This record gives sequence, C-alpha cells and structure tokens, in this order.
Amino acid sequence: METKEAFRKLMPEFLGVFLAVLLMGIVLVTGKVLVDGIPLTFSDIVQFLTLVVISAALFVAIWVQRRKEKFDRSLVYLKNGIELVEKAKRVLIRDDGSVSNHRVDWVTAARLISRCQLIVDQIDLDPHKRIFESTHDYFRHDLGETLRKDKGFQNPAFFLGAEDTEKSLGEAACDPNEPSDTRKWIPREIVSTIIRFIQYPPGYDDPLSKSTPLNKEELEKLWLDEYQAVMTYLQFRDRFYKVGGKVNGRTRNGDIEKDLTPNQIDSEMRGVHGVFSEW
Repeated sequence: METKEAFRKLMPEFLGVFLAVLLMGIVLVTGKVLVDGIPLTFSDIVQFLTLVVISAALFVAIWVQRRKEKFDRSLVYLKNGIELVEKAKRVLIRDDGSVSNHRVDWVTAARLISRCQLIVDQIDLDPHKRIFESTHDYFRHDLGETLRKDKGFQNPAFFLGAEDTEKSLGEAACDPNEPSDTRKWIPREIVSTIIRFIQYPPGYDDPLSKSTPLNKEELEKLWLDEYQAVMTYLQFRDRFYKVGGKVNGRTRNGDIEKDLTPNQIDSEMRGVHGVFSEW
C-alpha cells in the first residue's frame, strides 16, 4: 500500500518529465523543419500531430492530478478543523450539559482551537473555507448559548475552578479548602482564546449583509402561499418602531404618532391582515 501511495504521488512528476521530453522533441523537429526547409510527408504530419495530442493529454492529466491533490489536501484540512472544533466543545461541556470549570479542560479546549486555526489556515479552496466558516458560525451560536445559560459560568468564581460556583470571588479565592496557589485558576490567555473563537471578529464577512427586503412581487406571493402572518409582520415593521418602551409609528393617514396604545396599533394593522396592502 505504501508503495502504491508513493507511486501515485510521484506520477505527476513522471508525467511532467515525459511531457517535457515530448515538448522538447516537438520544438526541435519544428525548428529543424523551419530552418532547413525539410519537406514533410503526410506520415510526418500525422506523427507530429500525434505528439502534439499526446503532449496535450499529458498536460491535462497533470493538471487534473494536481487539482485533485489540492482538493484532497484541502478537504483533509477542512475535516480535521471541524473535528477539532467538535472535540473542543466535548471537552468543555460535560455529559449533563453543564460547563466544566476545570483548568485542564479549558487549557485542552484552547489548544484544540488554536490547532484548529492553524489547520484551517491551510485550506486552499474557497468552498471549503466557506463550509468551515458555516461550522464556525454554528459553533459560535451553540457553545455561546451553552455558556450564557450555565449558572456556574455566570459567576466570576467559576474561573477560579471553585467547586462551589455560588461563592463570591473573594470567598472562592480565600477558601482554605482550595489550593494555596493559582493552579486551579483558568489563565486569562486560555479564557481569551476560547471567548475570542466564539465571538464575531471585527470585519466579519456576514453573509446577511447581502440580504435585502422582499420586493413587491415577493410580498404579493406571500399571500398566494398562505403566509399572511409573515406579510402582516413585515408591514408592521415598515411602519412601527419602539424606543424607550414606547411604540411610535406612521399611521394609515400618514401621521406620525408617538406612544401608541395596543388598540391603536391593532386597529391600524387590522385593515391589512389577510389582504396585501401597500399602505
């Protein structure tokens, strides 16, 4: 198996050498004919064209092989990157769904994420890069929501590795039952690595930035597809907004009114629910 794999990897080099020899022969023959004016017979022309076709076929074979190798290599990086992200999550989240506050778990997860970032930087193909970005977006949401919902994680004492995460920072730091040094405290660099990975960075290329509101034809189609509630909501959003706990908006007659009551809002919207209207 190793011999076959080595031969497969060296095949493009063999083909490249053969192609170079053929091209050199074609150039020499062409030069000889042009310089010396040697007449070509029909068989000579056929042989010459055969060499050209073989050379073209070899060139295409080399190009295809190189593209395949690039695709396979990029796919391996993609799969490994996704696998490392999933492993990092499994390290941080216990079987019962709670978040681990053990220093070793956070250090391991941070290392996995750092390795992941090094690997995905090697991805060559844009489709594979976009697939990983989609996975990264899901990871941001999934792990981010898990962290926010975990009661222990919401207490700063969590990061001291305290068993009782309901203690205050002072109580956890001074607890005589805890180690006399910071061996259980999660390092700032480790926390930063994980938090940075689940946050959207500055300059994030959000695919939603290219999204636009539904046009008139699309809105009219909502009625035909029985999405009247969606249409009504979109019309509502076009006309009303909320600031400081008060709803303001433009009514049907074009007036701008502030601090609208529920009855006023429902009365305005009642006329458009179930019927397409360009208010």
